[in-house]
Amino acid sequence: MKPRKRILLFLTLLLLLVPVVANAAIEPSIKKLDDISDQALQMVKVYRYEDAEKLLTHFETEFLKETAKGHMYSMDELRIVTTAHDEALKAMNSSTMAHEEKIHKVTRFRLVVDALQSIHQPL
Repeated sequence: MKPRKRILLFLTLLLLLVPVVANAAIEPSIKKLDDISDQALQMVKVYRYEDAEKLLTHFETEFLKETAKGHMYSMDELRIVTTAHDEALKAMNSSTMAHEEKIHKVTRFRLVVDALQSIHQPL
């Protein structure tokens, strides 16, 4: 009986020591914002700047709705998102900026929005 208890105790301890990975459910609204930012990046890559600008404007209204619903973002997250969004929108309105620079600005915005939904706190 004693070896059986030791084995049971060992297995119990082994199960308790195994790290548990929590799969946090991504909120649909944050996922929607992430999809909008991805679509904007895809539009810029194929030189569809007007469509990208419309998507960025749409993102702004959806983001404002999300914050009005009470989804709490830290002040740092708000600052980083709004700064990246403003830079991406200015890039779409610029006729003198190079295509690669526009892609760079919108990619930065895309990565910032993607970081919002990450459970690993990259910001």
